[in-house]
Amino acid sequence: MHQEKSDTLFDKYGGVPTTIIMVRKLTERWLAHPMLRTYVVGMSQEALMAHQIAVVTYLMGKPTKAYDALAMREAHHPLGITPHAYEELVAMLRQVMLEMRFDSADIVAILATLDRQHHHLVAGTSEAPLFAGIDRRQRP
Repeated sequence: MHQEKSDTLFDKYGGVPTTIIMVRKLTERWLAHPMLRTYVVGMSQEALMAHQIAVVTYLMGKPTKAYDALAMREAHHPLGITPHAYEELVAMLRQVMLEMRFDSADIVAILATLDRQHHHLVAGTSEAPLFAGIDRRQRP
């Protein structure tokens, strides 16, 4: 049987079912983190998960109508997300992908896509993405 090559990481890792598992794991950790949960006070867990599903789907290469860079900036900047909070969430996402046995090259690609959105998510930033390989402390 000929197996068709996946067009996106979303397809490669099983689409919606995998995305839902990822988001559940990420949301569970997010809500358990004392600092990070303050950013979603008052938001229903269902709304948070729906938002994260749209974001993770986008990060994994699937075009989504729900992702709009300007809307992301307008929604996130008033929250005052700090660079430290952003890095904590990135570390959680990375850990979830490692536990789900994503290939390391795919993890790097997903995190690079997220990092290109850094300036839309972190308050007061307009700088270029921080990502320069697996070591996030390096700057290009």
